[in-house]
Amino acid sequence: SYHVRPPHPRYTDPDQLLAGRDDAALYQTLLGYETYALDMETGDLDGALTAIREAIHAFSELSPGDRVMALEAVIHQARGDETSAAAWLASCGMSPADAPDFVNRFGYFLFAQVLAGQGKLEEAYRILVGLRVAVEKVGENNLLIKILAQEAVIAGTIGRAEEALSLLERALNLAEPEGYIRVFINKGKKMEHLLRRAVTAGISLDFVRMLLDKCAESTATESDKKGRSATINEHR
Repeated sequence: SYHVRPPHPRYTDPDQLLAGRDDAALYQTLLGYETYALDMETGDLDGALTAIREAIHAFSELSPGDRVMALEAVIHQARGDETSAAAWLASCGMSPADAPDFVNRFGYFLFAQVLAGQGKLEEAYRILVGLRVAVEKVGENNLLIKILAQEAVIAGTIGRAEEALSLLERALNLAEPEGYIRVFINKGKKMEHLLRRAVTAGISLDFVRMLLDKCAESTATESDKKGRSATINEHR
């Protein structure tokens, strides 16, 4: 959410994030990324990848299914490197047929993200449904909100419109008291479309309208950045 300032891949200098940390602190810092939403459209993905590789280098014994390796695959995919993301899927040791457990919850959440990015939406959805069941039993709402939001987007994409709206409503009900924002606006146009459907359905109207305002602000900010970048390039 906007009121939390975690270690984030949009740090302008990844060395600033990593400097002076011992191995344990470095590892936890990188794992902290997965607790918060990566902005895959406007974030500093190159800086994030550099930081992840520093962690991988520091911990040479990481297995392919480790959360840091999973996060690297998510970032590869966001950067358009589908080959690296697909290679991780093949080597990670996780399968769409698995029943996700709470201990490995972050790995499976990222696994579902990579599956979705590879166009394997039904498989990603199946993992998220199982993961939601595991997380609900423990009551970890932070991750549950993210799972529900991702499920809603996928459900809407594969034609399960009513299910998508129901999942979104659950996510909104959990998110509103805590002020979670980025988990929704970082989902892009598909989430924005779902939020507009929520307004039509009368769901969490004040909160959803605020989220839509934030979506518009985010879009305007990104357009402004692109415009400035184009102007700079023209004068080089």
